[in-house]
Amino acid sequence: MASPQRERYLHIAALKGDWKAAKGIIGQYPELVNARITQGQETALHVAAAAGHVHFVKKLVDEMDEHDLETENRMGNTALSFAAATGKVRIAKYMVEKNPGLASIRVRGPGAKSPLYYAALSGQRDMVQYLLGCGEVWNNLLDQDMIELLNTCIISNFYDAALRILKDHLHLALARDGLNNETPLDVLARKPPAFAGGNQRGLWETIIHACHNQKLKTKYLELLECLWGQVIPQEDMEISNITESIVPLLFVAAERGNDIFLVQLLRSYPDFILKGRSRN
Repeated sequence: MASPQRERYLHIAALKGDWKAAKGIIGQYPELVNARITQGQETALHVAAAAGHVHFVKKLVDEMDEHDLETENRMGNTALSFAAATGKVRIAKYMVEKNPGLASIRVRGPGAKSPLYYAALSGQRDMVQYLLGCGEVWNNLLDQDMIELLNTCIISNFYDAALRILKDHLHLALARDGLNNETPLDVLARKPPAFAGGNQRGLWETIIHACHNQKLKTKYLELLECLWGQVIPQEDMEISNITESIVPLLFVAAERGNDIFLVQLLRSYPDFILKGRSRN
């Protein structure tokens, strides 16, 4: 029978990454391997994953049934979401190898988000790439979850991930998220000029920075073209219906110095500004 004292000891062991202590407790009280041991109803796996203890997580996962890894905390998040936020890919791999469907498990809690969302929100590029390789990790997400994920990837400069999501869900090009009421184009328009080089770098740093920025720029343009192709219809009558929503984006991009956004949109439809003026 579990007790608050034993749960507290296990919690401390998970926080410290002390597997020897945790193994002694779990060996004597096996029910604690997947017990909720915190006020937020996290298990030892949640705690150790959040703390980034790779060895502890591996040993604990070995002791668990694959479905134990699906246990959610009070907010509805599994331990994989905690691992995703830390960026420790090895921890995520141990979990997914034990339960291959874990990365795409349905998000049910009112405050829950997908592991991929937390990885993108935390700027964990390697984790985002790993999770994208775990199959269709957004299969069980609602449209509102999807648009929040898409916009978060754009904010974090993960344009390749955003493009992959968009190509599978083209209708999201016109969707607005529930956080800021923004479409993907809104987010792209207000991006700062991230591709400009600095003047405080050495030669090799400048070269590496330039190569990295060129890759970002290429992915940014691919994403912008994909979005723009969905938003702007071919017929002039149709394009006039969305002028009021697009023209403000041009002003936002101009204020942020985002000339890439401006040039690409105006190149695709050069008389767009004239149409916007004609409606005023």
